[in-house]
Formats: sequence, structure tokens, C-alpha cells
Amino acid sequence: VSVAPNGFINFFVKPPAQAAPTEAPAAAPVAPESSEPQQPGADERREHPPRAPTEKRRRSSTEPCEAPTGGATPLHKLEVSMERSQFRQEAFDLYCKYQVAVHHDKPDKLTPKQYSGFLVDSPLIFVSGPGSLPSTLTPPDVFAVPDCGFGSFHMHYRIDGQLIAVGVVDVLPRCLSSVYFFYDPD
Repeated sequence: VSVAPNGFINFFVKPPAQAAPTEAPAAAPVAPESSEPQQPGADERREHPPRAPTEKRRRSSTEPCEAPTGGATPLHKLEVSMERSQFRQEAFDLYCKYQVAVHHDKPDKLTPKQYSGFLVDSPLIFVSGPGSLPSTLTPPDVFAVPDCGFGSFHMHYRIDGQLIAVGVVDVLPRCLSSVYFFYDPD
């Protein structure tokens, strides 16, 4: 389930059910030797004993996250923001740096027009957040619209205010689609 309050998409994951303590797992059964030829890779398909339950439990995304040092002040600040797709010079510069370092693109081929055509301009029609749906839409056409709306967005990841990555996503009525992701290769 996803919720997009204040333009941020949060995923709420139900923690796995705690397994009841069990006795030590029994050894996996061993197949009798056969004179028939085995299929290629058959020896790789062995049964594995069940995993022993662990004491660790996944932290729900709604629980506060504490620093591993027992609540000490973090060394860095990570910020994630989301905005409708638009050309931003800072993101374009990061895209060029990524494309050259990771994909070995030629810098002269990376233009604002190429970038905009690839990651900014979108065929998706933007639908504003709640309360802005046209009255011509009726159930089952109406979906719960997140606060950010439906359409194409850029998620900006910053550490201490510096842009380190951009995720291009499409927020759709039934899914969140990751279109592209680029980051600072340094």
C-alpha cells in the first residue's frame, strides 16, 4: 500500500508474522541412488532445510528510525523530495556526469533537448491531487488520487543539500513505475 502525503511516497509494509519456536529442523530426505541418467543441473536442485526463525524483525516504515549509534546525531542528512517532471539545470548536470561515467556517452550528444525528450517530457496527462477530479468521472473510473497527483515526477535525493541522485517515476492509478534512475558516480 502506498500513501503520498505532502508529495512524498511512503510504502507501508506489514511486518512478517513472527514464527513460533520450533524444534531443530529434521535433515532433508536423501533420494536413493538411481542408475537412470540425471538431467543436467539436477544435482543443483537439492532441497534445503527450512531456515531457522530469526530474532530480528523488519522495522515498519511507520516506526521511527534510530541512528545505529544509539541516537547520536547523524553525520549526514538525507532528503528525498518529489516534484513534477521539469527541466532543472542541477539535475541535467548530474545526468550528464552519470551518462559519461557509467554509459560512456559522448558529452556533445548530451543536450538539454535530448534530456528533456528522454526524462522530462511525458505523454502522461497530469491529474492533480484529491478534490480536483473532473465531475465527469464516476466509479469505477475514479481512483484514490495521491496528494502529488498522477503523472511523471522526479524524485531528488540529496545528502547535506547536495543532489546525489534522481529517480524518474510515473505515478499511475494502480502502480508506481520507475522509469530511470541516475546518480553521482563519484
